[in-house]
Amino acid sequence: MGILSLGNWLVNLRELTQIHQPTLILAVLVLVFLFAIQLRFPNAPAPLLAVLLAKLAVALFNLDGRGVAVVGAIPAGLPHFALPPISLQNVSQLIASAIGIALVGYSDNVLTARVFASRHHYKIDANQELLALGMSNLGNGLMQGFPVSSSGSRSVIGDSLGSRTQLFSLVGLVVVVLVLLFLRPLLVLFSKAALGAIVIYAATKLIELRQFRRLLKFRRSEFFLAIITTLGVLLTDILLGVAVALALSVIDLFARVARPHDAVLGKVENLPGLHDIEDWEGVTTIPGLVLYRCYDAPLCFANVEDFKRRALEAIEAEINPVE
Repeated sequence: MGILSLGNWLVNLRELTQIHQPTLILAVLVLVFLFAIQLRFPNAPAPLLAVLLAKLAVALFNLDGRGVAVVGAIPAGLPHFALPPISLQNVSQLIASAIGIALVGYSDNVLTARVFASRHHYKIDANQELLALGMSNLGNGLMQGFPVSSSGSRSVIGDSLGSRTQLFSLVGLVVVVLVLLFLRPLLVLFSKAALGAIVIYAATKLIELRQFRRLLKFRRSEFFLAIITTLGVLLTDILLGVAVALALSVIDLFARVARPHDAVLGKVENLPGLHDIEDWEGVTTIPGLVLYRCYDAPLCFANVEDFKRRALEAIEAEINPVE
């Protein structure tokens, strides 16, 4: 489900009066239930309980007859091997779509992995993530599947329940196979509004406002890049938003290579070592000597003139003649 464009947002704002009230009430109740359970019983399977209770509500109050959308019948059986139909007429369109899917899918996969790696103090290998994602999608293409990436909502739910290994995914695989083969009738009355509320609940767990504050303190350009990326995805569509974010990241990278950070070093009283004179008050430099720390980027044609200019400016700024 794609992110709505700004125009669609405005259209939907004008159509707020057409909201289906039973669906809205059910979704809000599920969200309230999820957050309440998470606060009171953090390790309880809140999403599973929410879905089961929503299904019970649909059955008891005949909500599907009142217009509340449900999952409905699910096709039976497992996918089978089949070569995708490819022709010269659609290959260019397929390539363009594949690039967009790969860009968004890999970004989602790696960023989700980094979030949980940071939370639980382990490392990820981005190359292995790319290899696994590529092999999965290659298999999907040959088994009549659809493109996949990481599932942020499923990862959050598993993490909230204390899952820390791949056993969680293996159990999920077994359950999916059982559902496709034997348990499809159980899903008929699952409310789409409840499932959407679970996705919203999971998405809130991926938003870490303190990281924005850390970015603001660390490097303002990174903070503004994060804000622009967020707004770009929300106000346009996810592919365009990610493309804008990548373009701005490349521009920011080139800017830092062309004008990297440098420092003139001096001594701080009662503090060992040498330190950037702009970071400390009362720093004294060594008379006749400039300790110029350069350069937080490799020297290349893009920054060599900037390096020369700033090094000479550091010499000229000294009160005592530099020897």
